[in-house]
Amino acid sequence: MATQITSAGITFNDTTSLTSANGVPSALKLTTARTINGVSFDGTGNITIPATSISGANVAKAWVNFNGANPSVINGTSFNVSSVTWNAAGDYTINFPAGVLADTNYSVSGMSMSYGIGNSSGASSIGIIPSTNGGTTPLLKTTTQLRINVGNPQNGATINSGNVSIQIFGN
Repeated sequence: MATQITSAGITFNDTTSLTSANGVPSALKLTTARTINGVSFDGTGNITIPATSISGANVAKAWVNFNGANPSVINGTSFNVSSVTWNAAGDYTINFPAGVLADTNYSVSGMSMSYGIGNSSGASSIGIIPSTNGGTTPLLKTTTQLRINVGNPQNGATINSGNVSIQIFGN
C-alpha cells in the first residue's frame, strides 16, 4: 500500500511493500542481546524482572502502613511484613519473614499521624523500644522482628496513632 507523506511543502510517495520476506521481523530483534537486571533481552518479546532480583541498600527491604488502633489491619499492602502485633498502647511489633533481613544493622524510618481531635493536633514520634533492663542489652530489633513505640514527645505517653508507616533499609 502506498504511503504519502507531506512535510514542509515536500511530498514523498512510498510504494514499498514491507513483508517478512524483506526483513521486517529482524528489525525488531537486537543484533546483540542485552541483559537487563540479569534477564536477557533481544527485543523480540517482553521480559519480567523478578522482584527478588532487585536488591541493594538503596531499596526498601520491608515497609508497612497500619492502623495503630487496630494493627492487625494493614492499610492497603505491605512488603516483606508478615504481621503487626499490638503489645500495648502505642507499642507494636512488626514481624518479618525469615531471610528478608541479613543482619540487624538495618535502618528504620517512619512516621505516624499526629494525635489530637479535629483541627487540634500535636507532634508524635516513633522510636525503637529498648530492652526491658534499662538498655544494657540490644534493642528489640532482630532480623525477624522490630518493636517500636509511637508516642507524644511532649509528655512521653504512648498513643495508638490511626496511621503508622514504617520503612526498613539495609542488607
